[in-house]
Amino acid sequence: MPQMPTQVPDDVVLSLLHQVCSLDDLFRFAIISRQFYRVFKEHELELIKSAVFTTSPPAWELREMSPPWNTEWQVLVDPDSPVPEYTPALYLQRYAQDIYTLAQLKSLILNRCETFLRPETIRGLAGEDDQRAAEVDDAFWRIWTFCRIFGCGKHREGDIIGQVDWLNGGAMAMDNYGCGTLASVTEPFGMNNVLFEPPTGFGLGNKGGLSHDELYNMTEIWTCLGVLLQPLHGRCREAREAGIFKSHRVSEKDMTREETVLEEWTYYVLTLGPSAVLNLTSIYPSDHGTAFKKAQSIGLTKWELSESGASRSSFFKEAVSKAYSNPPQLSPSFSDTSSGTSGSPTSHGRASPCNFNSRGVNPPITDHRRRQVAYAEQLRNQPKRSKSPGFHSFADERPISKYSLIMSRLEGLPYGQPPPPLPTQAMMASYVAQCAPTSQYAPLPRPPMHMYTPQVRDPVDQAIDMMVRELGFKEEDVKWALKITDSGEGINANAAVSLLIREHQLSERNNLLARNRSSSLLSSVISSPESMNSAWRWA
Repeated sequence: MPQMPTQVPDDVVLSLLHQVCSLDDLFRFAIISRQFYRVFKEHELELIKSAVFTTSPPAWELREMSPPWNTEWQVLVDPDSPVPEYTPALYLQRYAQDIYTLAQLKSLILNRCETFLRPETIRGLAGEDDQRAAEVDDAFWRIWTFCRIFGCGKHREGDIIGQVDWLNGGAMAMDNYGCGTLASVTEPFGMNNVLFEPPTGFGLGNKGGLSHDELYNMTEIWTCLGVLLQPLHGRCREAREAGIFKSHRVSEKDMTREETVLEEWTYYVLTLGPSAVLNLTSIYPSDHGTAFKKAQSIGLTKWELSESGASRSSFFKEAVSKAYSNPPQLSPSFSDTSSGTSGSPTSHGRASPCNFNSRGVNPPITDHRRRQVAYAEQLRNQPKRSKSPGFHSFADERPISKYSLIMSRLEGLPYGQPPPPLPTQAMMASYVAQCAPTSQYAPLPRPPMHMYTPQVRDPVDQAIDMMVRELGFKEEDVKWALKITDSGEGINANAAVSLLIREHQLSERNNLLARNRSSSLLSSVISSPESMNSAWRWA
């Protein structure tokens, strides 16, 4: 066996240490000789970061976007506090905490969401498939980093262009670096836009842009995180005692507003990242009082609505939807550079702005601005674009869990069973005729027509009016069905009617309505055995 030379240049030793594939390998190499150990200690933090990047670029980017404060939400408590610097020991400690948080969340999701997860995702969460486990872990890391950059009180919830660019690998951010961080004239970025001054390492964990499968993985995990917080919905008394309504002027008599504000608070908690969800979640869904007390103790009950006043319910989902519909179009120069770089973050030329000009990746300013204008115009026109025979419907492409799959899992039906067809006009007419003799679903009388009719009517109100007054469903059941079948781009009245008809037929089959005429369809679904066993709670 050949012996290692007694004298090796330090640069060669450092290069060898940069090529390790894991932290374990790095620490083994560091004790080969005194020289290896000396070089390792001289560049310890750099080498640790390099090994973490090689193991998982998304995990590395999360640490880059997370200063080592004493508390994770220090920026919420004191936004002006100085940012501490990492030491090798502190970096390893925080990285170990991240891994521990991930393990706890995976255990909770397996316990609470197994009924509607894909089989391959279950195998990844359980550690039965190493490749799938790595993909699921990357989805967690990326969601966490997304919340770090655009949530966590940074007022970037509406920065859709920056969010989509991050999902696409930070191409626009790299152009800004190459152009000396010049703001675009045609697409001015405000102080709350991350592209105004992208942080170092922005998008490096999503090199080349995320694929449809990776976006779907993230959406599946994001849905599960929301499910973990759903048992808190409707617990207005405990929420009031914890101070969640304190700065929002919510009257105790206004139960509807109480529930709305509480639900908005859970959306706010989601923007803080998976660790915040873990702090407020228990393996026992009925343990609500502890969750609110914990939120109060760590300062999460002091919150504000978004600066725009819009709901945070579309946070993350809207950006993923746009990234899913508009995959990144890389220029040849960027593709060549991306394919030729690997290993450590320093080898990508994106760890610091000064590396861009030396690597020749920055295009001319005119090309940069032209691509920005085209990209921004594409994002603005996306919702307006009409379907043509050549396009797939968005319901087929969007990486959102479908209501039919979730409901079939809750009912115990086998995985992969085709979803029920949407109701036709004949089905709706026959259903109305069938329910007409009963008093429970009898159509309500129409109110007298007013002299003034709004020019534009809210589609949600229009759908509720149709399903309550024409089809005879209860209003609370209709609101529930519309919420469950909402894909994020808008309501789906046909899918909601199909869901209500199916649940009504299921309830009749089990004689639930005959046993308790006063109970609603919503309560029958919540109290079903499958729902109780899976710890699912509808909002």
